[in-house]
Amino acid sequence: MIRKAPIALAVALLLASCAGTPNLHRVDEKVWRSGQPGRSHFRDLQKEGIGEVLCLRRWHSDKEEAGKSLKLHHVRMRAGEIRDEDIVEALRIMVSAEKPLLVHCFHGADRTGVVIAMYRMVVQDWSRERAIAELTDEAHGHHAKVFPNIREYLETVDVARIRREVYRPQTGSSNPVR
Repeated sequence: MIRKAPIALAVALLLASCAGTPNLHRVDEKVWRSGQPGRSHFRDLQKEGIGEVLCLRRWHSDKEEAGKSLKLHHVRMRAGEIRDEDIVEALRIMVSAEKPLLVHCFHGADRTGVVIAMYRMVVQDWSRERAIAELTDEAHGHHAKVFPNIREYLETVDVARIRREVYRPQTGSSNPVR
């Protein structure tokens, strides 16, 4: 007898691998956001002009999937504990990117969502309310019940202080993948 659950899982994984980059959205002329791209997705993104990638995952880098022609950055974030220093590091990478940049985590919803919301407020001068509305838009898949701390962070973060930190001159460079 064939067990249906493993077959269904295999079919779902196969379909996901054939689909485009998960949760892919253009933020502006320079920044895109998504869930974890696969090897073929990275090639497709390069064809669209992406030249740099910022991975927000803790235990995964993009070295194998992305190949050697993309500039890779890595800020290890936890969705359950958003830290100012991680946000500042991610935003510094974003504003100093020399080529169009993709920001991603696993789903492209929570860690990516908070970084993009902060980019909207700090770099693009969006209101807090507008940035939170985009985060919670169903199109992005934010897990509000699992990570209520993300909205709380966005409601209370000192945007002016983060902006000062992001644009403060640095002695080192951005954080490429080691």
